[in-house]
Amino acid sequence: MKDGKYEKAFSQLNKESIVFNNFGQSMLTYDILNVLVNKRSVKKEELLFSERYNLYPNSYAWTIRSFVALTEYLETGNLTSETVDILEWCRTDMSTRSEWEDQIFWIDAILTLHQPE
Repeated sequence: MKDGKYEKAFSQLNKESIVFNNFGQSMLTYDILNVLVNKRSVKKEELLFSERYNLYPNSYAWTIRSFVALTEYLETGNLTSETVDILEWCRTDMSTRSEWEDQIFWIDAILTLHQPE
């Protein structure tokens, strides 16, 4: 999937089989792929990570900030510079630890939604 074949990866997921695990990362992964593939045709109400976000809306965890970016994109068609800065901060902070490599991949994928002005 690191070759950008999001459609293929998304087509292999079954929304009904996504369960809460690892702080909701499987739900967030599904949401990220859904938005990357289907763009703005995705409805906010369809996002699986919403319930987790509602518990911690002010958290700066990469999962929460990534979810904020997805909802922002769905609402406006872009990411604000503030959101990009926060995601890049998360990325930089996580890059010092090799165990975060997969999560950095998802942040980079979300950043592809940003269209610089």
